[in-house]
Amino acid sequence: MHTNTTTTGATCQAQTPIDLKDGKPLGYWVKDEQGRVYHIKTKAEQPLLDRSPLGRVRPWRVHHRDGLMLAEVYESMAELTAEQPDSNTAKYLDKARRLTQCAAFAEFQRLPSGELRLHDSSFCRVRLCPMCQWRRSLKLGAQVRQVVERANADRIKETGAPLRWLMVTLTVRNVEGPDLGREIDRLHKAINNMAKCKTWSAAVLGWLRATEVTHNTKADTYHPHMHLLLCVSPSYFRGRNYITQKGWQTMWAHYAGTDYEPVVDVRAVKPAGGARLSDLPAGEQAAAMGKACAEVSKYAAKPADYIIPQDWAASMQAVAVLDAMLNKRRMTSWGGILKAIAKGLQLDDPENGDLVHIDETASADETAEELAHYVAYSWAMGARDYLPTYERDGESPAKERAERDANREAFRAGRREQAKKEWQEGLDIIDLYMQAAGWDPKEQAKARHALQTLPRSVIERQLREYREAIELPEGWEEDSDG
Repeated sequence: MHTNTTTTGATCQAQTPIDLKDGKPLGYWVKDEQGRVYHIKTKAEQPLLDRSPLGRVRPWRVHHRDGLMLAEVYESMAELTAEQPDSNTAKYLDKARRLTQCAAFAEFQRLPSGELRLHDSSFCRVRLCPMCQWRRSLKLGAQVRQVVERANADRIKETGAPLRWLMVTLTVRNVEGPDLGREIDRLHKAINNMAKCKTWSAAVLGWLRATEVTHNTKADTYHPHMHLLLCVSPSYFRGRNYITQKGWQTMWAHYAGTDYEPVVDVRAVKPAGGARLSDLPAGEQAAAMGKACAEVSKYAAKPADYIIPQDWAASMQAVAVLDAMLNKRRMTSWGGILKAIAKGLQLDDPENGDLVHIDETASADETAEELAHYVAYSWAMGARDYLPTYERDGESPAKERAERDANREAFRAGRREQAKKEWQEGLDIIDLYMQAAGWDPKEQAKARHALQTLPRSVIERQLREYREAIELPEGWEEDSDG
């Protein structure tokens, strides 16, 4: 008999409970009028379905599965490098562990509209993690919208006209893996120098730079390039400071130091439908920037460029290159008036900051801002999806976060106090160990070498033996109450 699973409400036909003699309780399987047998999932069996305000399903499941696959790549890399001198085995294993645990649970606030807003989770912050890259992208997109809205509002207040916006993509030719880090640094230096030239300064008021790296898996080369969101004056396109596409290309070739004409793409940001941004009401102009936000808030590297299921060796090689070359390099930065606005808005760092609360738009329902309903999901290995674990009512997210931060600060204060105590204990151990060595320079040199090379447990054991070997004068006691 054919069976399949469906969700509640998937059919309006009459359903008859049947027993398939498989140990399931009566009512688990039902048959409809056409003879189809299926299981209607209960609320507790419904996997996570998180939609964006535009109705798109957010890909939690896809990113977590990709993260688990990336963890396997790091584990394979650790096995391969285990016997090599000065290997990164420990680092790879640590990243594999963090990736496995990344976003293993997610608690959401359910808004009165039914929309879910992430309230609590734990992210691994591994640079190549698909889940964390997605969250960084969402966070940067939200920040771009805030900055654009403020910049336009300020300019309209001053002059009555909104700013104009450009999307510029600057590229160079592909490079080999070992050269990628140096090339990224060179491009960042080039754009910083270009932003200081007269032509740029006369035309561009502010900018956001987002660096992306793509991987040509066939040629095994890497393509670093930069997406720029630029704000210019309302008169830019008809004024003397206008820069043609050829002008952008020539300027970039000069500062990038290329002996060829690099590909440079320049586009004016326009609302959907091709209307002019300035024709929209001021309140709608920030929303019309959504497309530009999506373009500039790219991933540093797309997971498909380094997670290649059909070629595990290529996956390990690509991950090793990108892991090393993107390490400690800033892939986004603000400049000009946009940098000042971002600072004034006290925006969190999109690369190293909070990946949970990425869009803090308040609900229109005042009650919802005081009390909140939360629903939590956890990754289920068997289902390979997020399934619900509990629901609860609680204080508003802001209040719960403030309480959690206070508890975290108390914990950190305790850790600092413990660290000070351990530091002092370490100093006492060093002092006592050097005293035990006596005044002989050779013995003191041996003691210093021992302190630098031996584990602390060995030093402490030697000190215990030293104390036990001390012969106290007659009448003295090692432990005296006075």
